[in-house]
Formats: sequence, C-alpha cells, structure tokens
Amino acid sequence: NKGGMAATLHQMGNLAYVIGDLNGARCMYDESLKKKLVIGNKRSIAATLHQIGIMAKDAGDLDEARRLYNDSLKISRELGDKGGIAITLHQIGIMAKDAGDLDEARRLYNEGFELYQDLGDKRGMAFSLAQLALLEEQQGNVQAAIDLTSQSLSIFEQIGANIYAKKALYQKERLEKKLAEMGSKQSE
Repeated sequence: NKGGMAATLHQMGNLAYVIGDLNGARCMYDESLKKKLVIGNKRSIAATLHQIGIMAKDAGDLDEARRLYNDSLKISRELGDKGGIAITLHQIGIMAKDAGDLDEARRLYNEGFELYQDLGDKRGMAFSLAQLALLEEQQGNVQAAIDLTSQSLSIFEQIGANIYAKKALYQKERLEKKLAEMGSKQSE
C-alpha cells in the first residue's frame, strides 16, 4: 500500500524533525514525496512540500523555502483546500515579516485569518492574531498589539491550548509593561 507507506514516511519525518534529526527528517520527507507523486495524492503532496519548506526555512535556504511554499500553495488553491492555503499563507507571512515586508505579511496573515474563520479553526485564528500582534508591535502600535494578543489569548483559553495561552499571556503582560514605560517617558 503505497499511500499508507507515504503517510508513514511523512509521520516518521515529523518525528525525526521534532527530535532534531534533520537529515533523517529530510530523507523521510523526500521518500514520502516520491511515493505521493507516483500515487498522485495532491493534498498529501502539498503537505509534504510544506514540511520540506519549513525545513528549508529553518536551514536558512529562503529561496528554496519560498519555492516549496509556493508549490504547496498552488496545489492547495487548485484543490480549494482552505486549511492548506491558510497554513501556507501563515508561513509565507512569517518569511515576509522576517524580510521586513510588513505590509505583505499583514496581507497574508489577514487572508489566512479569514480562511481559518471560514473553517471555524479557532487555533489557526489565534495564531494569525498573534502574528498580527507582532506586526503591530514592530510598527510601534503597542495598544493594537495588546488588543490582538488579548483576542489570541482568549481563543487559546477557550480551546484549552494552555501552553499557547501562557505564551500569549506573557506576551500581553510584556506589551502592557512596554506601553506603561512609553507612557511614563512621554510624561517626563
């Protein structure tokens, strides 16, 4: 069963990636992708391209990451896979933010947020809001960043994503402290 083998290889790649065996992960993803290409399961192909894109980004090969994300995005769009589109837009948005293209990052995060909203994917919505908050902070809009972080925190709490709720709470407290310091400097 090539489909089962391809899925297993992909999951083994995920496990290798999590434990830090990047070479092993890449080998598993590559083997998985080969099998998926033979089978022609486009949704699975897009998912594996996305994972390899994450690895390329982490390794600093931004051109390769961009190519892989765009290939994944193209397939997801062809299939009308809103979840696949949203998660890939999120990754491309991170790359745009890191490159200093904040307007493009905002556009991508907002497009992804709308797709997550359509799907009722609260976790995805919360992550998009958290990324938008980082953008606002980077542009000096600390109050807007607090508001977005508060929304993200609320969603993480609603869905029981406690680790992410703690991170959002820390982010919110850090931003509130930053805003207070900004206010005290202005009143001096």
